[in-house]
Amino acid sequence: MKEALVFGGANSLDFIDVRLGVLRIPEVSLKLQEAQQIWDRHYNHDSFAHSFSFHTFLASDDSTFFNNIVLKKLCLSIVQIALADRYRRHFRSPECYIGNIQNDSALTVVCGRQSLAQFIMANSGVELPNDDEMSNLALLNGQALPRYQTFQREIVDTEDNEHFIPVCDPEMKLLAAIEHAIDEKDVRKLIHVGPGQLERSIVEALEPRELQIVESIDVDPMLGWFWRDMRHSAFSTANA
Repeated sequence: MKEALVFGGANSLDFIDVRLGVLRIPEVSLKLQEAQQIWDRHYNHDSFAHSFSFHTFLASDDSTFFNNIVLKKLCLSIVQIALADRYRRHFRSPECYIGNIQNDSALTVVCGRQSLAQFIMANSGVELPNDDEMSNLALLNGQALPRYQTFQREIVDTEDNEHFIPVCDPEMKLLAAIEHAIDEKDVRKLIHVGPGQLERSIVEALEPRELQIVESIDVDPMLGWFWRDMRHSAFSTANA
């Protein structure tokens, strides 16, 4: 059964309990530390940026978290990169990868189009000094409309090094890119990198097809506590 990792869920971190939950996942914690080192190395010239902490921002209350949309999107992408890394390490690496190739999409890092450092510099919303070697990657032209594309993973040598090849033209809708992977690459299982489930309208549109649609955290036996704790928290709040 061919599988595809799908990067969606633009609002996956909108709830504080989810944000606190992902901080407990080892791969997420390590990826945030790596991102913080990159951030600190390149943004020591800016007083606000120099004091910024990914961990603190994710653990902040909703009013603080929603106050900076650029950093909110950047944090989600870093979390998704970590979740994709975890899935690929604990399960087999899927044949296809589907997601937005514009702006702050985790897919660009997972498929090797950008390094994590390039990705952070391009999507931080903070301009770099002109003499910085990364300044040409600063976000200067605003956010472009999303364009969704499918990439196929190929092994390029005997050491199992990977190469990702685009297998369709970019689409304006995620559903169209998914349907291309189903029709042209015979994908029969979708693993959504959230956290959270794939958008309901997409799931409903795919119902007539013989597909298995799962979420990367939900299928991980070592992360069984994640959604269980979310449900417990929601129940406790409702009965407070």
